[in-house]
Amino acid sequence: GKQNALLQALTGRRAVPQPAHRAWQTSAGHAPTPQRRHAILPGWVQQGATANYTSRSTGRVCSVIIEKVSTSRREVTITFEEDRGTWKCLPFDLLLSTESPLAPDRRSRPSVAPAASAA
Repeated sequence: GKQNALLQALTGRRAVPQPAHRAWQTSAGHAPTPQRRHAILPGWVQQGATANYTSRSTGRVCSVIIEKVSTSRREVTITFEEDRGTWKCLPFDLLLSTESPLAPDRRSRPSVAPAASAA
């Protein structure tokens, strides 16, 4: 519409509609590389697990629950422990990048007992 025409007139670029359900794209904004397309997520990214999410805008670290791991859509859906009604979908490419906002929740990892000595 008019907004796209104005944007094109101002920038010299044509506006490209983006899917509304995507929280992020890769930093380059393009399709995943063939190597990443078949990459495996870290073992701690599992449905029902807790993790830490770092907000890009505020830098705040929030505890989240991994609600769904969709291999067909290549995205992970998380909800925030503080507000279970708030959710985000994170693409695999973002989670596999150095800019991933998701990290393992160290609180939920079982402590490892010291190895018994063979005396």
